[in-house]
Amino acid sequence: MSWANQYVGIPYKRLGRSRAGIDCYGLVRLVLAEQLGIHLPSFSADEERVGFRDDEPFHPEGCQLRAGVIHDQIAIHGFSTVEAGERQAFDVAVMRAHGDPMHLGIMVRPTLLLHTFGSTASASSAIVDITLDEWASKIIRCVRHKTQ
Repeated sequence: MSWANQYVGIPYKRLGRSRAGIDCYGLVRLVLAEQLGIHLPSFSADEERVGFRDDEPFHPEGCQLRAGVIHDQIAIHGFSTVEAGERQAFDVAVMRAHGDPMHLGIMVRPTLLLHTFGSTASASSAIVDITLDEWASKIIRCVRHKTQ
């Protein structure tokens, strides 16, 4: 779990793609790049273009774009679905938020999830136990990159 600890506490920033501040896609992108050498596109400019801004807690067009990006990137970049009993470190958890599959996290172990979620200045990335946390019911599926 030592690899995951270096990502705990990174501040939440909508559209963030670096250690200075990240959103859920930014966290997945950062971990996959640094730990596995898998490079995913940023998409923050696309989200800004449709009006998904830092000062809004929820923007439908940005959420739909993010759900579409997640779906497309899973297919394009060689990810395949993993059964719940076969989850392992670095699997990407796709979760529901606002009713759509638009939130992501990284499995640390079969029952531990690294993710960031929030809209306040105090929000940051954390590791949660999905057997005890509300996120277990929100996980739609986990996917694994072909290089794992």
